[in-house]
Amino acid sequence: MSRSGHGGHSVLFRHLRAVANDFLIRERAALLELAQRYNARIASLSTARPDDGFEPWSAADLEHKVDEPCSGIAPEYPPGRD
Repeated sequence: MSRSGHGGHSVLFRHLRAVANDFLIRERAALLELAQRYNARIASLSTARPDDGFEPWSAADLEHKVDEPCSGIAPEYPPGRD
């Protein structure tokens, strides 16, 4: 689970990259929808446990996070490899 101050950006990015690479999903809208659903879970945790560092990302941050996985397969992360 992504948490502020605990490598949260890397966690979400790694999951988006895995979905994009392993399932060959390149549609930005599909990855953005997954990120938004994940962000909604973070927002609910933020409300339920405000001291645990669960902070939802802004819409602009989410859009930025899906840009790189949508840009193509990174040679160091071919399909089927995390």
